[in-house]
Amino acid sequence: MIHKLKQKLVFIYSFSTSIILIMIVIVLFLTNYHERLYRLESVYSQNILNIFEELKDTEIINASWIARTEKETGILILMEDNGIDLRLLNTRTTRIKKHQLKEELQTATKQDGLDCKNPIFHSSTYKSNTYLLHKGEKTYYYGALMTTPMKNGYRIIYLLMEVRKYYGIDPLFLLRYGGMAFLGIFLLFLFSKLFIRLVSNPLEKNQIQQKHFIASVSHEMKSPLTVITTGISNLKAELSKDSDMADRIEQCKSFIPIIEKECTRFSKLINDMLMLAATDSHSWQLNLTDVDMETLLIELYDFYSVYEGSLHRIFHFDLCSDTLYRVWGDLDRIKQIVTILIDNGYRYTPPNKGLTLKAYNMKHHVNIEIIDYGVGIEDSQKELIFNRFFQIDSARSNKSNFGLGLSIARELVTLHHGKLYVKDTPGGGSTFCVELPQISKEKWLSLK
Repeated sequence: MIHKLKQKLVFIYSFSTSIILIMIVIVLFLTNYHERLYRLESVYSQNILNIFEELKDTEIINASWIARTEKETGILILMEDNGIDLRLLNTRTTRIKKHQLKEELQTATKQDGLDCKNPIFHSSTYKSNTYLLHKGEKTYYYGALMTTPMKNGYRIIYLLMEVRKYYGIDPLFLLRYGGMAFLGIFLLFLFSKLFIRLVSNPLEKNQIQQKHFIASVSHEMKSPLTVITTGISNLKAELSKDSDMADRIEQCKSFIPIIEKECTRFSKLINDMLMLAATDSHSWQLNLTDVDMETLLIELYDFYSVYEGSLHRIFHFDLCSDTLYRVWGDLDRIKQIVTILIDNGYRYTPPNKGLTLKAYNMKHHVNIEIIDYGVGIEDSQKELIFNRFFQIDSARSNKSNFGLGLSIARELVTLHHGKLYVKDTPGGGSTFCVELPQISKEKWLSLK
């Protein structure tokens, strides 16, 4: 399911970003295209000014100069002296007939008030604006004209430049922008795959953990339920027998401790899971107070030291000479954290070996260490042990433990804005370290 979702997300992300990229490339393409046209028009405007300036006071026309100028500028130069077309000065052919271009240009200038055929405009020099002729056709023209007086009359100069409809859009121009779009889409596709993979990795990991969690819960629930169901069946079988009532009652009594034990175990599993669910949903409420860490740890030491003999393990308490910082937190939950870690240390410490509860102040926090001298934990498992239902004993031979304790401890430490981690004990074993920050009530509330 996650794989299909990733494919859909990659497609949607790539498609949407590609559309945006294509639109950007099109905008750049059109902007560049219009810039080319603008530069062409600017060059044309500058060239016609130079040509008009050269021809306005020239009585004798130099045909070679006209041919050279036309070749250099791409501008077609047409002239009339006293209404007579000087055709011999220009033999270039055009896609549109020259007289049609001249008539269209005359009509355009006349609409703007410059009637080049009217004698009024023959006594002085008049220049027209630049016009687009045959606009919308495959080939159109820039056109402008000038009237100027001569000794024997007047002269009209027509300057025309042919422009293809898609001027400047050559194969190289198209290839450049097409290549930009293709490369951009390809890079976006690669980026989208990488981005979706990074985003979906936590989701995949969460799905795997969820599957593992469901399988582990099913496994852990199955065992006590099986024992309880079997015990009830045995009770029914004993009560249905025809033997003496006293014997039957005595026999039934032997099943009750087993059922009670499994019910207690099952109840503990449910409570642990409810606690984890509450922390996951951020609905767990801490009863915050100013916690005297020194008193709390001394009480725990007194409690566990009573069981040293029965547990066949020596319990040491190493408290720093300075007064421990006070911590703003939930007294019961901090006690639960340390209790979980001490129980865990007893579970993995061989008989006749010690367990040490150590506490000292560090900069801005209280450091609590539970040091055992057991089998130790491999580096590859130092983070895994805080996962739910994880047990170093993969066979789950220890039925009193579900593998939720360390996970709950870390969640509770996190709720207190602290850290919980494990390191190796010198000489063998594991040291669980709890760091609880020394912060005020106001600072605590600001961290929420």
